[in-house]
Amino acid sequence: MSKNSDYKVIMQDDVISLHSIEDIFSPNRSKSNSSFVNKNQQQKRFNEVHEYNIAVMGISQAGQTSLCKRLSKNTFSKTKHTTKQDKYVAYLESVNVKLNLYDLVGMRNQNIIEENQTVIRGSQYAFIVFSVVDPNWHQQVINWISFVKCVNKQCAIILIGNKTDLDTNCVNYFDPFSKWNGINSLIKCSAQTGENLQQINNIQWIEEYDFEEIHGKC
Repeated sequence: MSKNSDYKVIMQDDVISLHSIEDIFSPNRSKSNSSFVNKNQQQKRFNEVHEYNIAVMGISQAGQTSLCKRLSKNTFSKTKHTTKQDKYVAYLESVNVKLNLYDLVGMRNQNIIEENQTVIRGSQYAFIVFSVVDPNWHQQVINWISFVKCVNKQCAIILIGNKTDLDTNCVNYFDPFSKWNGINSLIKCSAQTGENLQQINNIQWIEEYDFEEIHGKC
């Protein structure tokens, strides 16, 4: 599979961002695969628009599509697709960051697996979405983590625990899980209410990225 950012397998851009976004692509990318959400210090605002590709994946019914819609259009909808990959565009004005959110499909067959691999190879970040009220989230999240690391070791993984509006007392054990699996980024939020999504602004957005040095086993 190609290691560039050519997304020929992705459905066309049919989602309008909430914000007005210039069609700018910055070459600023990084070789580092470390990323963290700094809860105490806001990410500095870039002087120029920095653009990042985000592979968004997750457990069934976890709300990954709702998350993409909340970030791109500031709306909530339970309507979800099941057969195709979609692209959403969001703009984080406070840090001058443009996000290309690629909403992946579950691993149904080899063609979809290869399409997901293509997206991940061309992404600087992966959002792995799970529901904080799903008692069986552990193994499925581990499977997605392993898949991303296998395809692109440089892709910075961010775990997103969605649906905190359904249970506000369920967040204590997610942090140890993240650290145990080598993930330094965890956001607990609600796509339905928008609660805590501002933490995405505080992700340490990498400055430079070299797609030529992507290494993976898949």
